Amino acid sequence: MMRRRNPGWSRGIAAILSLGMFTGLAVGTPAVLRPQPVAAAWTDQENGNATITAGTVPNPTNLTCTLNGLLGAVASITLTWKTTVPPPAIFRIGIVAGGNGTPTSGNVTATPTLVSGTQDTYTATIPVDLLTSLLTSLLGSTATLGVSGTAGSNWVSPGWARAEVKIVLLGLLLGSSCTPL
Repeated sequence: MMRRRNPGWSRGIAAILSLGMFTGLAVGTPAVLRPQPVAAAWTDQENGNATITAGTVPNPTNLTCTLNGLLGAVASITLTWKTTVPPPAIFRIGIVAGGNGTPTSGNVTATPTLVSGTQDTYTATIPVDLLTSLLTSLLGSTATLGVSGTAGSNWVSPGWARAEVKIVLLGLLLGSSCTPL
């Protein structure tokens, strides 16, 4: 004899399973669709090499000089030169000796003015009071005035742009001269 199934029992199980699936979907769906944080890392190793060459501060070139007077006496010296040192450039100016321009005395630091309309021409007017030691040694004599470029506190150009300055006795402008070397 075949046993008859209880239709209520089957319906009850079906209802419980349906309710469980519905509840699982309703509760589980947001968790499944929501992005979850993930810890990830990437590493990529690159190797390279390079050759580094130290630069040099270029020497100023094309130096010209003009003696400026006040009441017939030398009051200042205007120097004009070319360089590839970018603005704002700093230059040393002073009395130099020998072909390499070794500074001997009268060194001053000047911040020149870029000549209007140029990219590489600078001018500086040095008042007599800044070159006291220069004038003391030049009265009635000849000396070499030099301009050297600097970069930072320890980089200087290897040479100097030079001009011969001749000041006649008593520092008179008449008869004094400044000639580029």
